[in-house]
Amino acid sequence: MKKIIKLISVFLLMLILAVILFLYQSLTLYQPPLTQFISMNEKQSFEPFVEIDSKLSCYRPMLDAETISTTQPLKLLVWNVHKGEDKGWQSLLLNYEEKTDFMLLQEATSLQKLPQLLQRMPNQLFASGFSYRDMQSGVATLSLFSPQYYCSAAVDEPWLGVPKTSVSSVYPLDNGKFLLIINVHMINFEWTPTAYRQQLEQIMQQLQQRVDAVIIAGDFNAWNQERVEILQQKMAQFGLHEIPFFPDNRLRFNDFPLDHIFVKGLKAISATTKKTKASDHNPMWVELAFD
Repeated sequence: MKKIIKLISVFLLMLILAVILFLYQSLTLYQPPLTQFISMNEKQSFEPFVEIDSKLSCYRPMLDAETISTTQPLKLLVWNVHKGEDKGWQSLLLNYEEKTDFMLLQEATSLQKLPQLLQRMPNQLFASGFSYRDMQSGVATLSLFSPQYYCSAAVDEPWLGVPKTSVSSVYPLDNGKFLLIINVHMINFEWTPTAYRQQLEQIMQQLQQRVDAVIIAGDFNAWNQERVEILQQKMAQFGLHEIPFFPDNRLRFNDFPLDHIFVKGLKAISATTKKTKASDHNPMWVELAFD
């Protein structure tokens, strides 16, 4: 009987190892992130350059970007779309498309074909940390506007080794100033927030650029008090404040909301969240005015 149990144990161990090997053979990691800019303007192209340091992959356009009006409100959707695994995500995005200037999506994938779905959003930035069976996954920023330049960065999940990505984009304003938007998906699986701090430092380093208005938004995975304090202290250090929501239906873990929007040089006209079954996260939508 002991021999049979031993044989079964060995078989199960080999089976588990075979499954893990199969999964990793189907997995491709991108460090630095695989970053793509897709534009309906076929003449627009970007060339790589180093803006801050070698940890950031940065690109600038061959043509000048159109300016954004500071007299008009800026409308922003932020949503973790759960890789499009839930029914109804397409119709929800299409409903928001008509009233949105920027969409900041986390857990977006190449299989969702977002540029084809959201044709009113002619510009897409997609920074992918990995691909599984040819499906790339990462953060996507879709907008009406082409960036002056953009950067992407990633930090590896300590337990899984999968890169968590962020993508930043800078836009010229009609008053001669600049708007910086950073779309983030923060480290999750880590008990001591060492890599979490590292990724946050990497993100905030981009505020050393000459920008006047800033939006940092996404899935921050701030699921305990320590992470919340780290996040709040760092944002306050750079003069950003958090947008409150009414009603507040954001996804919570341990009663801490995971998704946030922080701004500088802007103020909220309205900020809402919407309950949905189209993802495990609920979308955040804000209307902002420039200071």
